[in-house]
Amino acid sequence: METLPDDQSKLELRACESFVNTLVAIHKRRMTRPSLAPGEFPDCVCREDEREVEIEIAELVAEQKAADEARKSKLAELLASFLYNSSGCWRGTGVQVYDDAAVDQYPDSRSPRGLELLETLKTHLLELEGRVESLSVGKLLFQEWSWAAESCHSAAIVSRFAPEGRDHPPVVQCDPGYSYASAEHGQLLPAVINKKLAKRYGRSAIATRILLIYQLLGPPIVESDFPDAYANSRQMLNEDSHAFDEAWYCWLMAHHETCPVTLIWQRDA
Repeated sequence: METLPDDQSKLELRACESFVNTLVAIHKRRMTRPSLAPGEFPDCVCREDEREVEIEIAELVAEQKAADEARKSKLAELLASFLYNSSGCWRGTGVQVYDDAAVDQYPDSRSPRGLELLETLKTHLLELEGRVESLSVGKLLFQEWSWAAESCHSAAIVSRFAPEGRDHPPVVQCDPGYSYASAEHGQLLPAVINKKLAKRYGRSAIATRILLIYQLLGPPIVESDFPDAYANSRQMLNEDSHAFDEAWYCWLMAHHETCPVTLIWQRDA
């Protein structure tokens, strides 16, 4: 299974490659494969038709609480095996599971609490099978649940990295819980954009300049869940004199050549 690089420059290039792959495959843009750029700005460069494209990249970092890696990996392994054997629709998918029953530490999967968590997550994931069957490559779905008399909350992000029917086992990752609907979480997006605008890079007459915000951990900042975050970001980009012609958000996952993307803002022609 592919892992994401630890080196920051290589990770940014990996995010940029997934982003460009998506624009080419889904949005039908004619862009070349990006490469790292020399110097401080921009981070990556490519071409679109005959025009240079300069891409400045920033990671949106959601705070994640510590968890027991061995127990977390064991839970993910058990869920992956269960999904692989339950239905073919799960093959070729990546599944990220969040649960605030495991905020401090994941329980041992053999303990009563661990077994309850495992069975609850199995039940919740099975509820998604109808939606997973219609999930196309490069797309994702997000679902939350309440359980244990609504004192615990779970969420799952499911994305497809290979067409249904191919024998690719599901890749499952478990992470501790987050406050999924938190407005504060959504405001991480305009905060990251503001930091880039504060650098006061100038506009280019010969290149298209793109600001790319990518995220690895935490609930994805989807516009339907965090409309204020996108409204604040667009207002900031509209009002500020800055270098960028486009601003995009993407959710990066290790086993994808493409990634879910959202256009945040585009300069009027």
